[in-house]
Amino acid sequence: MPAALIVGLGGWPTAGLAAMVILAPIAAMAPSILRTRKCRQCMRGAVAKMKFGKYSEAEWEIINELEKCADDFEVG
Repeated sequence: MPAALIVGLGGWPTAGLAAMVILAPIAAMAPSILRTRKCRQCMRGAVAKMKFGKYSEAEWEIINELEKCADDFEVG
């Protein structure tokens, strides 16, 4: 609706501005979306081992992954 309002008030020359109003929030969320997928892939082996009931092996897999990135965290 905001894009239609912008185009309605300003005409077709403001269509670029209207597209930017719609697409800017999506672009702003892109870094957080990309970072989340990385974490799911690194724990894939542990999840597979848990599904087969190998909990102790899954625990070691998680510990190994955490040791690879010991300083990969955010404070806040």
